Amino acid sequence: MADESSVDAAASVVVEPDLVPGLRAPTFLADTLPQIVWTADAAGDVTYFNRSWYEYTGLSPMQSVGSGFLQVLHPSDVERTAARWERAWRDGEPYEIEYRLRSGVDGEHRWFLARANAVRDECGRIVQWSGTSTDIDEQKRFEEQVRRYAAELKESRAELTRLARHDALTGLPNRMLFEDRLQQALVSADRHGQMVGVFFIDLDGFKRVNDTLGHHTGDALLCEVARRLATGLRATDTLARLGGDEFVVLALEIERPHDAIALARKLLAHVAEPFELEGGRVRMSASIGVSIYPRDADGASTLLRHADVAMYRAKQSGKNDARFYAPEMNASAQERMSIATRLDGALERGEMSLRFQPQWDTRSRSVDSFEALLRWNNPELGEVAPERFVPVAEDNGMILALCEWVLDGSCREAVRWSKASGRAVRVAMNVSLVQLDRDDFVPMVSRALDRHALPPQQLELELTARMGTYDVLAAHGKMAALRELGVRLTMDDFGTPYSTIDHVLRLPLDALKVDQRIVHDLEDAPREGSERVMRALVGLAHSLGLDVVADGIETDAQRRSVIELGCGRLQGYLLGEPMLAEEAGVLLGAEPAGE
Repeated sequence: MADESSVDAAASVVVEPDLVPGLRAPTFLADTLPQIVWTADAAGDVTYFNRSWYEYTGLSPMQSVGSGFLQVLHPSDVERTAARWERAWRDGEPYEIEYRLRSGVDGEHRWFLARANAVRDECGRIVQWSGTSTDIDEQKRFEEQVRRYAAELKESRAELTRLARHDALTGLPNRMLFEDRLQQALVSADRHGQMVGVFFIDLDGFKRVNDTLGHHTGDALLCEVARRLATGLRATDTLARLGGDEFVVLALEIERPHDAIALARKLLAHVAEPFELEGGRVRMSASIGVSIYPRDADGASTLLRHADVAMYRAKQSGKNDARFYAPEMNASAQERMSIATRLDGALERGEMSLRFQPQWDTRSRSVDSFEALLRWNNPELGEVAPERFVPVAEDNGMILALCEWVLDGSCREAVRWSKASGRAVRVAMNVSLVQLDRDDFVPMVSRALDRHALPPQQLELELTARMGTYDVLAAHGKMAALRELGVRLTMDDFGTPYSTIDHVLRLPLDALKVDQRIVHDLEDAPREGSERVMRALVGLAHSLGLDVVADGIETDAQRRSVIELGCGRLQGYLLGEPMLAEEAGVLLGAEPAGE
């Protein structure tokens, strides 16, 4: 397609009366131009086309002059083109329009941009029109592709936004949306002097349903529970699913505690009715904990936590019951204190150990990296899950010492594996926001790399997607410094309610690790919807040049699905359980690592 300067040049040649005797087109020059050049008389009838017109349309001069050109216009463009041309020559205004012309070669229609100006005599009367038609078909196709991509991206972002605030299985608000509404409810309650109730609901024996009837039936049960609970609420109340078999209700404008008791009993009754499922009739019960604002807490998070504590007391009391929060129930605080006491000195006593879970590269079909996982075995507490002791370590400041110990061990084993196997083996480890916020974190990583002579690109740090209101600019500075070292950065748990597209767009990342719940939904939830969400996540990552890691692969069906959807690396119990460093070395075909 020629540029506009050549179009203007052609037009200027046509309109110079002294170069065009009798106001005829300079065919010797017009026929050399790639655009279609044409002229029309003062009445608007076309009097001339250059060679490009005849070569494109296959028409003869007799078929083309006058209004004959309309026969090769796309039928949908004829009426508006004729009307626009009539208005132009009638009013003497410049003519510009896009239309489609049929090719005489293949019969296909291509887009053209037509422009024309009036040629006037010394008295200002229109004596002729000169114009050009330029092929813009490739431009129009590109614009259509951009519009289609923008529409798809908008749809994907809308789906991600909905997913970020709603539960994928039941469609209920999730924790993020619930906490937002709870905050607003407390502000309103303070303003109007009202009470607000939080009801924490946990199904009794739900695991048995999953184990005996399967996850599909379990999901159907959760959806039916959600429907029944909703029928017992007012329009102003909010029902949310926090995850698993946990639901929570926000009840507004409670006038007296008795109202909360009545609502709890109604909710219990709804759950107690038999459920007719594909696997047969199922009877369920629930345990409910209730906390009232402002009586039981002065903030949203405390109110929700106290309702959770009360729910556990209901379970301990025999289940199928509802309990109000009481201060003496707060056993969780005592457990945290117990963990904090025993966590102090755990490293020195040798209670901590590392396990490594393999990550498979779908292109090479081999293990190319391992994720380091911290384990704690205390003589009194036994095996303590990371989700129990890591938050305590973050609160009391021990997290950096644990992080440095994991980092040191991870770098050491990565070097050993690489030497033994003869190939660069990468090791990944989790990093919390508390660690990232420390000023000495980046220097600590740099020292570990230097101490073990590990190439920086063989270290991958997985940062939680649960950034919330964390200062993204501050995170960007630390992450940029890590990237400058050469360390790879991955956002973990992406696709959870806490992850946002804004973080992905603004932070310097190398990869996204899709949350295992989304991976599980590929098999357990309605497949079409879950695949659409997964495809949107993978598409977003690839459009930003990021790798995609699928976590939590437990079945062959999940493995096939994530590979088909474009995930480059896989991790999960199907592909390999967390193992000792020596076992990881054997898996790589190397000599046993470790001391």
